[in-house]
Amino acid sequence: IRSPLDEMADRLEIINSGNISEVTAIDVINNDEFAQVLREVNTLIAKQQSELECSSHRLEEIVSRAADAIVAFTRSGAIEVFNPAAERFFGYSAEETKTMSLLDLIEIPTEFEGKCSECEPTEALIDYLYAGDLGIKRFIGIRKDGVHVPFESNVSMETSEGSAIYTAIIRDIAKQVAIEETLREASISAENANRLKTEFLANMSHELRTPLNAVLGFTQLMSSDKNLTPGQLEKIQIISRSGEHLLSLINDILDISKIEAGKSELHRSVFSPERFVEDLREMFELRCKKAGLGLYVEYS
Repeated sequence: IRSPLDEMADRLEIINSGNISEVTAIDVINNDEFAQVLREVNTLIAKQQSELECSSHRLEEIVSRAADAIVAFTRSGAIEVFNPAAERFFGYSAEETKTMSLLDLIEIPTEFEGKCSECEPTEALIDYLYAGDLGIKRFIGIRKDGVHVPFESNVSMETSEGSAIYTAIIRDIAKQVAIEETLREASISAENANRLKTEFLANMSHELRTPLNAVLGFTQLMSSDKNLTPGQLEKIQIISRSGEHLLSLINDILDISKIEAGKSELHRSVFSPERFVEDLREMFELRCKKAGLGLYVEYS
């Protein structure tokens, strides 16, 4: 009676420990009362081993067919898993990585150098990779041909039989980094172009002011001439007001540059709406006449 009970207890203990792959079937010798129980235990063992084999096969298929590189390594840096995508990314075969360390694949980040003078380099790097969270970080990988390639990685950790296994999912970001660099250069070019535009507007405004000041100065001198008829004086005043308006437009161009630079200022002033509308009428009256149109303004 005790022998088959010990056999069942032994198998069930191994099953409960999780080492289902190490369980062997019980030899059923006698066709007694325990035979059917032993057969049921053997069926359970076969079922558990089959499920484990299917689960392992699915995991292997996922890892081998993954588009991203997957590298699993121990606390000491020994590489346990190196899928085909990792082989393509780093240029090493899985067989070659069995004698390699994680330090052979990853460049130590600049911000990490010098932070750990007494600790073991591999363990310190792994702590930096994992950092106790599942955040995505950027690193530089070292290919077999010596080329350094940027990548993003998300590192997770699992504990098995008291030892930690780290898994890094690696994504090639070489194209993304190139695009970011292009955008950065484009941003710098745009800033330079904007600065040159501002300088051009400032210089052009100065060049426009010089002849315009002469026009305004002469209109002021002419308006004080006593020999002018009322019609001539009105036309000179129109020229003067139009010149003043043109000068304000030039100042507005400079204000646009100030707005783009975040330095816009608000200047309050008192003005006459009636005079403002009249100035607009005088400015557009000639253009309307040339187009065969009449321009009429009514004041309430």
